[in-house]
Amino acid sequence: MINEQILNNRWKNIDKYLADYLEKYNDINQDMKYEIQDIFDSLNISYSDINKPISKSKKDRLDKFILKLQKDGLLGNYFGYRARLILNKKKVTYSELLEIMIMSSYIKQNKSFDEYNNILFFNVCENAYNQGIGDILKIKDVKSKSFKLPILYTLLNIPILNMTAESYLYSLALTNADELYKQTLITLQLGKELDVDSKFYKDLFDKQNKRYISINGEKISGGIVNIVENLTNLAYLQAGIDTDIKQCRFIAEMDKRTTKMCETLNNQLFKLNGMNVYQRYSEIDKKIITYHTKGLVQGENLPPITNHFHWCRSTITYLLDENVANIVRESIKVANETDKKQFSRYKKYYGEEITDDIEEFVKMKYNNADEWSYLKNNYNWLKHRYNAIEKGELTAFATPKLYLEVKNDAFNNLIGIKLTNGMKVSSMSYHFVDRIIGNISEKRNGVKVSDILTTLKTSRDIRKSYGGSYRIFGENNIVSINEQGNLIQVNPKGSD
Repeated sequence: MINEQILNNRWKNIDKYLADYLEKYNDINQDMKYEIQDIFDSLNISYSDINKPISKSKKDRLDKFILKLQKDGLLGNYFGYRARLILNKKKVTYSELLEIMIMSSYIKQNKSFDEYNNILFFNVCENAYNQGIGDILKIKDVKSKSFKLPILYTLLNIPILNMTAESYLYSLALTNADELYKQTLITLQLGKELDVDSKFYKDLFDKQNKRYISINGEKISGGIVNIVENLTNLAYLQAGIDTDIKQCRFIAEMDKRTTKMCETLNNQLFKLNGMNVYQRYSEIDKKIITYHTKGLVQGENLPPITNHFHWCRSTITYLLDENVANIVRESIKVANETDKKQFSRYKKYYGEEITDDIEEFVKMKYNNADEWSYLKNNYNWLKHRYNAIEKGELTAFATPKLYLEVKNDAFNNLIGIKLTNGMKVSSMSYHFVDRIIGNISEKRNGVKVSDILTTLKTSRDIRKSYGGSYRIFGENNIVSINEQGNLIQVNPKGSD
């Protein structure tokens, strides 16, 4: 009998390990923020001083700090190169001091994660490997094996995301440090206080945290998660290799987030050691092509399948019966309430302009960047349209399609136009688009975009209005624009 509990734990146990890891990450991350604030407090300069050399006493303290990092074994790779350059320079600017100190904080933080990373990676690989052995024992009489450290070392040296897990996390730390350094220069330039709890830094830290690991309800993402998902499938595959299993079946998560690549691989059988000739969709080629892969290679026929970066929880199984494959597939589904709620909102505002099928919507979201970008960029416009109709401020005859056509027509023809007084149109408000359309119930006529364009380009009758705005009088319409170049209203001439 199939042990469904083992199948259900394919990702369930992994997510528990990630939740425990997140708690430890938050503690270490908070300590780093305190250290960053100490760096800011000790800096005590204005932006005009950023390229001035630091004092000899500060340079001496910086040299001792770098030598301490060297003693602690932290001067490896790129950071070590940059730190030794600073150590050998006679004169160091405040900018260089700030950059190397921020970088050191992220490198020390990255080092602090080593112990927790090793525990996480071992647990993840052990869980997946033992699941593989458990599945194999159901179909083949083999000598039972258990996961050992040498297997972990082998898996950790397999390139993940084109590099090892260690080098990937190191490069992520450097990227985060560079972002914080640049944000600090901007903050100094604006004359703002260097405060890690200010909005400037809070937003940046939140983005970096999500980039590393984020668990929002049932939505799990981040660099650590990507590594773990790679290791899970590698460890499960290793169990088959160690027990001389001949074949496995690719199992794609078909209900959400499914790329065309995984969709075309779903249910295909692959030899673990022989040559596999198969077809799948290629995101780069935008079509189905034939692949020749010896065994299973991550990114080609072992999840996650690449061509472009994406979230992926497809997997493989040694239980080849089709019914078993379906059970595995059901067990790896991750119900995503965020996607469901998002679909409901978009459907409410877009109406018939988007699909009624939530699965098709989610596939589009994760696989069609152009279409998803269009929907996202117009979401707030259609949300406003919906609410304006509800309030009776806009005619209900303005369908989502019509509303966007008018908005896009106005945007394409009016943004960038220079008025006769030298002002330039830079944006337009929701209310402005509503006024272009008009409202039959209020007996308020609309205005043609072409007529508005003529008024903006040719009218010399531009009068100062309330709130620092201006009214531009054309032949058959009056356009209002504020000092920032935002079009705020338009009326047929003779109305308010």
